[in-house]
Amino acid sequence: MRVMPSVLGRATQHDKDVLIYVVSQMTEGLNRGRDDAKNRTVRFTVYDYLVTTNRGVGGDDYRRLQESFDRLAGTRIKTDIRTGGQRVTDNFGILERVRIVEKSQSDERMIAVDMTLSEWLYNAIQAYEILSIHPDYFRLRKPMARRLYELARKHCGHQAQWKIRP
Repeated sequence: MRVMPSVLGRATQHDKDVLIYVVSQMTEGLNRGRDDAKNRTVRFTVYDYLVTTNRGVGGDDYRRLQESFDRLAGTRIKTDIRTGGQRVTDNFGILERVRIVEKSQSDERMIAVDMTLSEWLYNAIQAYEILSIHPDYFRLRKPMARRLYELARKHCGHQAQWKIRP
């Protein structure tokens, strides 16, 4: 797997919060049997996202979120997966589209976002190939702490321990 940045840079560990939030919303919708959870395009309110992910709600927070959207939309993933005796190389973006809805022409505050997920991410959600994350994850500020949590969550799950072998 190779991750390729755009001219705006590669998506960061904190940009991943957008994906975690959207995946959580879709998974909840699937669990409740909502039809809108079967669509690759998800709409969410920016304020709810900022509050849920333990961020501020000031102008700088909205600006940083816009920058996250740009990095996520520009970051590409290239994989070569062997399946069924064949090797398939795929090159895709994490997000297919980000559409921002603003309050009005004179008030440029974001109120909602329509986000179209890549087929790869959408298929993983539909197949429940994702892990839940504790809400306190968003209180972790350092990228290394977040990554360590993710690795522990993936490999330990509900086990008492996990060992790395040389």
